[in-house]
Amino acid sequence: RAKGYSDIAEYTDEWQTLFNNARTYNEEDSWVVVDAAAIEAELNRLLEKNGLLEKKAKPLRIKLNLKSIMSKTPTKKGSNKSKKSNSSSSSRKKKKARTSEETSF
Repeated sequence: RAKGYSDIAEYTDEWQTLFNNARTYNEEDSWVVVDAAAIEAELNRLLEKNGLLEKKAKPLRIKLNLKSIMSKTPTKKGSNKSKKSNSSSSSRKKKKARTSEETSF
């Protein structure tokens, strides 16, 4: 499948179709049926091991603590304060540069 699977049920259904076709269209003791049974057993083992065999998936729960996030971000007062100090220090630098130019004449 080029587009992939939308969920695990779609994936397992496609495998189940393959296993059913192997049993339907081949003799019971043929290598195709024997291999299909081995692959089916391994697939089921892996799905069970990873908790993917459950019919109803557990809902995803995400806990987001905004207090800890907000405490790390600076407040508006702090950011304005730093802007003021930067602008005043830059105006001092400009003023100092002008006075040094004036004195060099």
